[in-house]
Amino acid sequence: WDCVSAERAWISIPGKIARVTGLGAAARTPFVKDVFPRSLAGDRVAFPVNNVQKCGNVISQARSRAEAESAAESAARAVLIRLEPGDPGTAAFLRGEGRIQGPDGSVWPPAAYDGLSAMTLALIESMPEVLKDSRPARTVSLAPVQGLEREAAVDWLGRDLPAALEAVRELTGATLGLDGDLVLGRGFWKALLAGGYQAGAWVVDTAVLERNGP
Repeated sequence: WDCVSAERAWISIPGKIARVTGLGAAARTPFVKDVFPRSLAGDRVAFPVNNVQKCGNVISQARSRAEAESAAESAARAVLIRLEPGDPGTAAFLRGEGRIQGPDGSVWPPAAYDGLSAMTLALIESMPEVLKDSRPARTVSLAPVQGLEREAAVDWLGRDLPAALEAVRELTGATLGLDGDLVLGRGFWKALLAGGYQAGAWVVDTAVLERNGP
């Protein structure tokens, strides 16, 4: 009776799940009592418009509300969903199709990252789509954006941009820099801002598939 419980969920942009990682890490997070995955490899997922469309939930318990909420949020962020490359549903989402505008001007689903500085947005817009395209694409790099670490924007689960890039690296092996056989620019960054780490990883995987084949 002296404890507080918190619940948080992880979600996905539209597509078909190729792989889910991090469930074990989520379960081992201090104060986490249970992890409930609802969507796994092979399942089709959508950006949630109701409670049923979430991809999984975390339940925590701690002595304070702050500890319980922090534990549940950290565990939810530990779960990463990699989508199958080339999926038309993911491509349509990143083109902005299917979004609904409310009477107050708000848009659903919202962008993963909003409120970035004009300088960061200008740097992204000034990039080529692809800076280097050697085939086969054995290694992939992401053109750096200066000052990204100063941006305060976070995604739907509280993940900042450096953390999103780390998730992309973990899923795909792509790293910041200009050394890869394939160096992605504006298209990658605009996808990341719209759909978070999942969209960034999907762009990397799709670009590699297009160049190397299955």
